Amino acid sequence: MARLALRGRNIWSPRGSKWKGTQSETFSIFPKFIVDFANARFASSFRYEAIWVALNWHLIPPTPETHPDFPLWKLGYEPEDVFDLFFPKEFRFICNPERPAVCGRFGLKQDRLWRFEFVVKPGEDGWKMATPEKTREIIMPFLTHPGSRYG
Repeated sequence: MARLALRGRNIWSPRGSKWKGTQSETFSIFPKFIVDFANARFASSFRYEAIWVALNWHLIPPTPETHPDFPLWKLGYEPEDVFDLFFPKEFRFICNPERPAVCGRFGLKQDRLWRFEFVVKPGEDGWKMATPEKTREIIMPFLTHPGSRYG
């Protein structure tokens, strides 16, 4: 008989008929109250505290008119292609041991919203890290591509 256990304690087991699975008599029932119970138990045993800086940007793609010297125009790239290269559609976890960060698009595609979050290290001033100068210092390496990437 299947059961759901948390820390070795049986917290739920099925009653009644079984559902047929593809390999054998298996089934998976995960009622909302079980998930809530497990999350509450996990949350009470895990502590995480950190200060993060989060920026939400409304972006306007470059064009040959706004950035005439941008080298990708000569390679046939269109403004939307450039936007997709520098601000990918996927949400990204940047697993940098020195400074974890996350970034990604959100909202409607036509709104062109992008979010970047980074952790404030112990000893750093969160307010100072949120200034345009400091955020630029942290974010720009992620938005700078080597020319060799494009041939």
